[in-house]
Amino acid sequence: MIVSGVGEPGFRISGNLMVEKTGLAEFRNSVVKVMSRYHGQYFLAALNQGRLLIDRCQYEVPNGVQHAIASLDTAQVEIKDTRFGFAQLVPLGRSRITASRLTGDFECVVSDSARLELADIPAQPGAGSIWVWPTFMPGTTAVYSPPLPGYVDHFLFPSANSSGIEQSFQIDRCTVRLWPLLVRENTTLTLADIPEENWVVVGLYLPHSMTITGLTNRLTYDDQILPLQDRTLRLSQASIDTWNLYPVLEAQVTIRNCLIGELIAQDSSRVDMEGTIVDGTGGYFGASQNSFLTATGCLIACDVQAIGQAGMAFHQSLLLPYFSDTTGAYTFFRVFDTAFLHLDQTLFQTTPVLGGRGAIAFTYILNAPPEPPVGTSVPLAGYAAVYSLDPKVSLMSWSLRLYQRGTHAFSIIGGGLGNVENRYLGTWQNALPDTPYELRLTLRDSLMRKHEGSIIY
Repeated sequence: MIVSGVGEPGFRISGNLMVEKTGLAEFRNSVVKVMSRYHGQYFLAALNQGRLLIDRCQYEVPNGVQHAIASLDTAQVEIKDTRFGFAQLVPLGRSRITASRLTGDFECVVSDSARLELADIPAQPGAGSIWVWPTFMPGTTAVYSPPLPGYVDHFLFPSANSSGIEQSFQIDRCTVRLWPLLVRENTTLTLADIPEENWVVVGLYLPHSMTITGLTNRLTYDDQILPLQDRTLRLSQASIDTWNLYPVLEAQVTIRNCLIGELIAQDSSRVDMEGTIVDGTGGYFGASQNSFLTATGCLIACDVQAIGQAGMAFHQSLLLPYFSDTTGAYTFFRVFDTAFLHLDQTLFQTTPVLGGRGAIAFTYILNAPPEPPVGTSVPLAGYAAVYSLDPKVSLMSWSLRLYQRGTHAFSIIGGGLGNVENRYLGTWQNALPDTPYELRLTLRDSLMRKHEGSIIY
């Protein structure tokens, strides 16, 4: 396939475009527009022995959306003399990506035995930057001390004092924004001699069940081994700006009292998060495929995204914009495909975006009393609702129940069909003194999913 000399409105990519076997795709002197609506929706990739060339193009991706140009197997990708806004470059397998004389910002992720070569980015001073994620694969032993961000004349990875690393990258005459890295299981890695003026992001790939507590952004470690049972990560005179977490496979991960920059749950992983802040300095907060994520008493200050068949439930939490987004107009919580997002006693100052059969469930009792109403009654009002762009995805029924905790006793004090928005839900009356209670508001949607929120007394 050859695309040459295509001007406005451009060659539009509204799906995944893959160059397979020994195929060739060339984009020359053209306007290329990727029509993604959410992070990772569409990608451009060469695989097998395919080849992809992008030369002298204007390559446009919607603002605030992550889009990857990838290579797999032994494929080859060359990108040169092209204008971007933002894109991800992802060489995998034993493939190679070569990029030179580009403008824009580029997040690069190198893994497996792949090769990445970057030169003269940005093509004009001040017109972009790069950051490269090396992946420390299982079996790796290494000491890593990245240079300071800024203009880098020449840098090679891996260093001579490492073993078990088959991937490689080379940087020549580029502006580096930061130095991220991904640490996998069964590695022995020392991060050493990283001053505070550096900008280092550490991502933890989490395929095994574990509990993580007290992980905090923007700390300097004198000499500490992180308490992770499936790898050895030593921090020696190392300042870490941001921690990112990536639960995968069937891992069950518990996160308590942390301050992190990004969390993306994948595959069939399960995440239970409490008392934690995600400040967005590492990216966004997401769940994909069949993963499920629960956040209780958390603050999320970045994009939130649920795609595939994933689910998210936020209890007594707060969704805020990125620090630079003063109005929330450019920070989103996106729900696409058949995913759902449940907001329970949770407020948001960001912008909702729905697509496909994605759904947002909302349970909120606006005037829940601070303590049980002994000898009196309290009419309760609030929200019990499910929202979707697909008319076949809706709220079927809802119920408000009052439980005496520690027993099986409960009473139904409200219920109905269809959405309730800032209206009467039920009345709580004549509570017993010195008795622990739970108010439980339960929704059942048309896809037979249950969304449950509660207030504990």
